[in-house]
Amino acid sequence: MARGISMQTYDGKTMAKVIGTNLPVSKKIAYEVTNHIRGRPVDKAIALLQDVQKLKTPVPYKRYNKDTPHRKGDFAAGRFPEKAARYIIPMLESLKANAENKGLTGELILVHAAAHMTGKRHRYGRIQGLKRTTHVELVAAPKVEKKKPAKKAEPKKEKSTPKKAEKSSEAEVKKETADKSAGSKSESKPKETKK
Repeated sequence: MARGISMQTYDGKTMAKVIGTNLPVSKKIAYEVTNHIRGRPVDKAIALLQDVQKLKTPVPYKRYNKDTPHRKGDFAAGRFPEKAARYIIPMLESLKANAENKGLTGELILVHAAAHMTGKRHRYGRIQGLKRTTHVELVAAPKVEKKKPAKKAEPKKEKSTPKKAEKSSEAEVKKETADKSAGSKSESKPKETKK
């Protein structure tokens, strides 16, 4: 496990990471945003969050969706978390730069995106309350194309007949051999009898 990141299978040679600590974003909102962009190419994730900032594409809220209004699209509840997008877009751009520095080529896919709650930070003074901050982790890896194994041309096998058919065919073969042997005896010259 890599130090400072929750991804168990992180490989520093083939993956690039970026960690945003103490972002002034609600953990629940950051969770929904990271859940929405996980598994997407980095460029598409950036474009998607830019559309969220322009109030064109909502982010579906799947877990923290109490009193969340419905939106048009393939999902029910959703919102436009503009503030979370404002902080996550620079992280995605930094992730691309980190991958270029490592020499990772090809289309980058977000293999890990997570939001974690931070320690509680209290406001001091007469106005009391908590500051909501969140740690966000993003990991990208180049897309690996899986090669399908080539199918080998197998010789055609004769169709095997069921056992009942085999038994009947064996019986027919025995009958034919018996008929042949009987026919060969009748064809042979009859034995001479003594007078």
